[in-house]
Amino acid sequence: MYTGELYMPDELLRPAVLLADRLLMPQDCVGQLQKWLLATVTPGSVLSDLLWAEQHGMTSLVPQLKLRLLRQRKSVVLGEEDLRQLIVRRPCLAADLIRELVVMP
Repeated sequence: MYTGELYMPDELLRPAVLLADRLLMPQDCVGQLQKWLLATVTPGSVLSDLLWAEQHGMTSLVPQLKLRLLRQRKSVVLGEEDLRQLIVRRPCLAADLIRELVVMP
C-alpha cells in the first residue's frame, strides 16, 4: 500500500474495507478497496455482499451493489437464507429492491 501497489486476497476484502473505513484511511484507499470488492461480486454473491454493505453502513457501496443486483437480476442466484435475512434484517432494502424490480422493463 505504501509503495502505490496493493494486493489483497479476495477473502480479505470485506475485512480490509471495514478496517480502512474504521481507520479513516484516505478515500483513495477506501475507494480502491471498494472497487476491488465490486470486481469480485458474482451473481451468487451479490445479495450477501449487499446485505453486508448495508449492515456496515457502506453508503457509497450499497447503491452500486443494488444497481448490480438489479442489472443482473436474471442471473442472480438468490439463496433462501440471504432472502430471509434481507426481509427480516433489512425490510426497507427489501421493499426498495421489490419496488425497483416492479418498475424495471
